[in-house]
Amino acid sequence: FLLASAVWGIVGMSIGVFSQVDGEVCRVVAEDSSTPGLEEGRVFNTSETLAGVTLSSRGVTTLLGLARTELADRVCHRDLGFESYVGAPVRVEGATFGVIWFASPAVREDLDEAELEFVRMLARWAGSVIERKRSLDALIASEERQIAALTRAAEEQREAAARIRGIVDTVADSIISLDEESRIERVNPA
Repeated sequence: FLLASAVWGIVGMSIGVFSQVDGEVCRVVAEDSSTPGLEEGRVFNTSETLAGVTLSSRGVTTLLGLARTELADRVCHRDLGFESYVGAPVRVEGATFGVIWFASPAVREDLDEAELEFVRMLARWAGSVIERKRSLDALIASEERQIAALTRAAEEQREAAARIRGIVDTVADSIISLDEESRIERVNPA
């Protein structure tokens, strides 16, 4: 996961997760915890998650003492036992990609502005990393297409040269090929 246990120490939470959200599907992309049911690749209904709440708020969302809130029925509290949560949306190329979030089964009384700013910055950083990876992937794909086109062109050129050699070698007339300095390069059998 991004920065693993060093990050949770900063926000004072034991669980770190990066979720990709696509409509009603919220998929765990990376996680650093030992929480059963929170494995990479696990899919949740977005409306059942706190990530969905974070996306609705469009900013850093802090939920402390979940059992005492109207969100206690969400999967994070109900099934996973989290009491404290902080998350921020990750934007990629101007669109919401997912949520980076931290949680703890312990109740946290508050988060200070420095901790909230850290989560904001981490979300922006994650978005920029994804953007750079997409740009790099696009550049590699473009280079691969160019290499494939050059390979096809070279093969076509070899085939054309072979056809011309075949024609030249079977012509009954004598053919002599010269270079730019009038040196003989090739002579056909005739």
